[in-house]
Amino acid sequence: MKKQINPTIKAHLVRGGFCLLLLIAVCTISFALAQHNTNKQTVVRAPFNQSQIPKFPYSSVRERTSAPAVPAGEETPTPTPTASPTPTATPRPGCGLLVGDGLAIGFAPNNYTHIASNIVNFTFSNSQIALHDFAIFQTHDPFGSAIVKNAITAAGHTFSVFTPGDLSGFNFSQYRVIILNWDDHFLSDFLAPYEAAIPALEAYVSGGGVVWVQGAIQGSEEDSYLLPFGGQSNFDLSTSDPIVDTSSPMVQGVPNPITGNFASQVSDEDLPGDAHIVVVKNEEAGVNGEDQNPVLYDLRRGSSCQPTPTPTATETETPEPTETPEATKTPHPTETPEPTETPEATKTPHPTETPEPTETPKATETPHPTETPEPTETPKATETPEPTETPKP
Repeated sequence: MKKQINPTIKAHLVRGGFCLLLLIAVCTISFALAQHNTNKQTVVRAPFNQSQIPKFPYSSVRERTSAPAVPAGEETPTPTPTASPTPTATPRPGCGLLVGDGLAIGFAPNNYTHIASNIVNFTFSNSQIALHDFAIFQTHDPFGSAIVKNAITAAGHTFSVFTPGDLSGFNFSQYRVIILNWDDHFLSDFLAPYEAAIPALEAYVSGGGVVWVQGAIQGSEEDSYLLPFGGQSNFDLSTSDPIVDTSSPMVQGVPNPITGNFASQVSDEDLPGDAHIVVVKNEEAGVNGEDQNPVLYDLRRGSSCQPTPTPTATETETPEPTETPEATKTPHPTETPEPTETPEATKTPHPTETPEPTETPKATETPHPTETPEPTETPKATETPEPTETPKP
């Protein structure tokens, strides 16, 4: 009887121990998540200026708060150790790319994940082969969200995270794309090391590198920062930004205009003349300004970028030769109907007015000489009836 009970007891003990371990694991995970949430930075979204900012439930503008620094060289796990996607464009050696973006991509309630994915694909497809994919410089994840990071990993690429202080002496050539992720940053978080690194960033772009300045900063109206190759970005809030070049790969599939709270937090001025403007600030939806300044643009620099303007020249020349339709107005020479006015030439009735010379009846007035009836008075000589008196015998 004892041998029959022991297996049953053992089975109950095993099941009970398994349930106990499962309960402990669930409690441990819940405690760890709660501890993580308590340590996580909370973002205060206070209005920038109560008299100017519209009343919305969420806003990307916040007051100055401390943000945890990101350890230098932090790498995210990715499903593939190497970059697998094939670029959609063939970058030319010696022709680099600069992207300046003032849209508040990092603010999750704006739902700009599609724009972030577009810019990730656009920058990567125009980059040169390098040892690593993306290098992100920031002090914290903007607005507590990892929008840019998630877009990179979703595209199958890898990235490393550095602080603005790491810009000094950084070897940019080891990375295909450099992202200066200044969204939700104050100028004091990055300005000094960033401006000191601008010459090195310009040299990197001129050699074929790609730099993406994601600059929806926090601050006030007088805050601004310089941009590589000229121009500057100024703190300038806008709730609606129209797309002026819908053919740009950076805004494919994006509603026009781009709306959010706020849609953009900086606008640009004094950009180089060959800067390609994609999105501008809506002057009617602005808070701090009234000019329709650029918000999103790209700029190419490098020795092999000079031939790129030629397509625009050839496009303008083609319309002139295509004005051949005017030259092919052969209907004017084919107005042969005018020479076919031969009916006028066949007005031979004018020369055939021969009836005038056929007034020969006047010449046939021969009856005047035919007045011969006067000599025909011969009947007087026919008075021969006198000798017919033969009836006497």
